[in-house]
Amino acid sequence: MPMMSQMMPMMAAHAEATKLADQLVNGLTAIENEKNAKERDRKLAEHGQLLRQLQANLKGQSEMMEHMHGMMMGGTMPAGGKKQ
Repeated sequence: MPMMSQMMPMMAAHAEATKLADQLVNGLTAIENEKNAKERDRKLAEHGQLLRQLQANLKGQSEMMEHMHGMMMGGTMPAGGKKQ
């Protein structure tokens, strides 16, 4: 069951993305409330790092889902190579 073996990593990646999104929302609130410019800059840098991590996580999930879709469809793409 190759598809089932791919479900666990997808579920773990989704949980990680959810955790990162929660951290980003909390971090944004802290940034908005920060009065000290140096501390605000530090928090902004951390926020950017989390955002880039979330982006990479979601890109990986998307690629995995596209791969699974290709497997489910027998590896064929519609005419023109466009996804439906």
